[in-house]
Amino acid sequence: MHQPDKCHDRSVTYIGFTVFGGCINLNGVYFQGNAPSVGLYVFENTVPIIYYLPGTAGWESRLGPTARLPTR
Repeated sequence: MHQPDKCHDRSVTYIGFTVFGGCINLNGVYFQGNAPSVGLYVFENTVPIIYYLPGTAGWESRLGPTARLPTR
């Protein structure tokens, strides 16, 4: 699954209720900008690694300890 960083030339600012819930094969989610707001149970029954770029904000507070800088 590929999620765009923009949808119709708009940045992704919110990820809704249970969007990735139950995606048991989801290993990682990659973002290019600041952390979006998230609904409840966005990653229910899955624990992907959240990758984000240096210099972006809000990751630890919104998505917790699974958020990490990308590795090279």
